[in-house]
Amino acid sequence: FLTLRYMPLRGSISNYVDSCTSLGMMTLLTCGCYLSSAENIVGVAVVASILVFSILLLLLGGLAFYLVTYCRRRKVKPFKYFITHHKMGTGAFARLLKIY
Repeated sequence: FLTLRYMPLRGSISNYVDSCTSLGMMTLLTCGCYLSSAENIVGVAVVASILVFSILLLLLGGLAFYLVTYCRRRKVKPFKYFITHHKMGTGAFARLLKIY
């Protein structure tokens, strides 16, 4: 959970998805170690299958979340009003509009 503390990725959701995926992979590797000498191989295989499907669902959910936020953000303009491209003539007018 040190990864969540320093937030190495850009978004907070991607950090959580990354941490949960890593934790799931570590648990899956642990289940793989149990498969080599376990008497209840079917139970370990079921737990490993559930982990694999939950990791895939988590990754697909994170991808869907980012696609939705990207599509929403693309439709919003970064400014409220557009005055003109001409910089010298309307610079003072734009500053005046910001005052009011």
